[in-house]
Amino acid sequence: MNRSFLLFCIASLLLVACGSDPSGSDPDVVEYPEYKVLMDIPFGELTDFRIVGDRLYTTNYYGLMIYDIADPEHLVLQCRLATRGEARRLAVVDELAFIADGRGGLKIVDASDPVSPRVLGVVAIPGEAQAVDIHGHLAVVGSNRADSIVFDISEPEAPVQIGTVEGLAADIVFHGDLLLTFGTESNDDFRCTSSALRVVDMADPARALQVGRIDFPERCRPPPGHLYLTPNAGWGLVAAGDYAYLGSDDGKVLVLDLSDPTAPVEAGRFYSGGHCVRGLDLQNENLMVATSEDLLEFDLDDPESPTKEDQHPLPRGAYLSEIAVEGSYLLTADSLGALTIFDVGTLASPRQVLQIELVEDYNILSTPGLGLADGLALVAYSETLVQKGGLLIVDPGKPAQPVIGSLHVDDDLKAVAVDGQVVYLVGGQMLLTVDIGDPARPEIIGCFNDSNLRARNIALDGHHAFVISGGTSGVLKVFDIGDPALPLEVGQFPLAGVNPGRPGIAARDGLVFVASGTYGLVILDASDPGSPKEIGTWKPQTGDFLCDVAVDYPYAFLSAGMRIHVLDISDPASPAEVQTLDTPGHAQRIAFSGDAIFVGDTYDLVVYSFSGKKL
Repeated sequence: MNRSFLLFCIASLLLVACGSDPSGSDPDVVEYPEYKVLMDIPFGELTDFRIVGDRLYTTNYYGLMIYDIADPEHLVLQCRLATRGEARRLAVVDELAFIADGRGGLKIVDASDPVSPRVLGVVAIPGEAQAVDIHGHLAVVGSNRADSIVFDISEPEAPVQIGTVEGLAADIVFHGDLLLTFGTESNDDFRCTSSALRVVDMADPARALQVGRIDFPERCRPPPGHLYLTPNAGWGLVAAGDYAYLGSDDGKVLVLDLSDPTAPVEAGRFYSGGHCVRGLDLQNENLMVATSEDLLEFDLDDPESPTKEDQHPLPRGAYLSEIAVEGSYLLTADSLGALTIFDVGTLASPRQVLQIELVEDYNILSTPGLGLADGLALVAYSETLVQKGGLLIVDPGKPAQPVIGSLHVDDDLKAVAVDGQVVYLVGGQMLLTVDIGDPARPEIIGCFNDSNLRARNIALDGHHAFVISGGTSGVLKVFDIGDPALPLEVGQFPLAGVNPGRPGIAARDGLVFVASGTYGLVILDASDPGSPKEIGTWKPQTGDFLCDVAVDYPYAFLSAGMRIHVLDISDPASPAEVQTLDTPGHAQRIAFSGDAIFVGDTYDLVVYSFSGKKL
């Protein structure tokens, strides 16, 4: 897989302040930090695309990206625009981009200046906007909860609703005066009851009339024991001549004969070459198919049996799953199984140092833990299907053979922590201590084994390790690691409402901070490790689910929802919020190093810097 395009997606230094002084602060006593975005590295799964001249417009759940594709082998990112919803489908006409933005409704964007697009209008619709297409002065927006809505967009800044089209729609395309919509319907148990392509006569847009329909019963057959939860069974819909082409999440494209629009029939189907079709478009009378990884071009000389002509790599799409930072190195792991290492010594111009395809090269399915020690990257991995895992030791300075050491263990690892040359690994039932003094030969030197441990994260503070174990009503367990070869459990504290994935935890100077999901931040005094005590709590007024926490006294940084909450913890018994930062997507992982906050934002990695006096 070609990963080079990530380099072109690294944004330049943005000198835009992202915060203001918190209300109620006394300027005579304290000046709170002012935050600036320094770096924004996009991840994110492609949801749609359009090619217009030398521009490639793409969406992921974060928003809109515009690329210069004059040289199709070297895409140049011109801009990224956060839409704040979940950008799912896209239409582009006359340098206007119309985005079906999920719960954000319909967004209309002026892209005449591709470097600096601006939102012209926002239109709320019932449910979530899932699809959109344009024909002349008409726009039709599909919803997951209600009939599609027809708008007059003669004035793009102020669309006017003039009608509706019956049925839910996950994909929409105009075909002359006909409108094709694909959608599914579900019963009260969210089970799919119908899946169909409808042909609608739009000659009178105020009185849309369905004239034809073709059903796809196989798209209502979920695997045994599973519910059909998404109406997006089709990924992309286009029409050309007497044919329509409908994408599928199994990598196939269906060919539909529309020569009689009152009785459309399936004329064939072909495999696109990708695991999932993300979008379809027409370019120079050829069919363009975007998969999870590539943009494929098919010749339509035989419209019922297209032949592949060309293939181009797309900006890669992935969910950002883990981050770690220390010194000048930043590590990221994503859902496509790639470990990427950046040199962020100069935050204004980060440089990709290394990328390793963990799935392809090492058959690693999950990377739940990342760490750094003396310039070496530590990757705790999990072979999810077999409940086993291990540790990779990576030297960024040896790109030809970067993995210089490894260790395999019979446990499903969940997290990693580092103290000098000792690495602490936690998994389903183990706390392992590993000596990496000789990184080529890591050696297990200690083990705590308990089948009820179910460890999910770990933090170190002095001679103690703090491990979150159990389920949503978990337990914080305290281990004495004064002798790393003999970790001993010495205390515990019950927790509630913690993240069901990897809960956030930080420890410093005898205090432990736990991002406890809906219960907020829990602060424990562990100066007596045998009997930790809760001394402070904090819940966001926004009701956000807290995912992770990082601490740099006198501040704690919490990732939650689409925000970062900054707390003053100078009095840990009474933490107080001093600032909230909006993030582009859903803030998950957070780390602090130097004067920068690194936020793993599901679809992006955003780095904030701050300046100002501390308390």
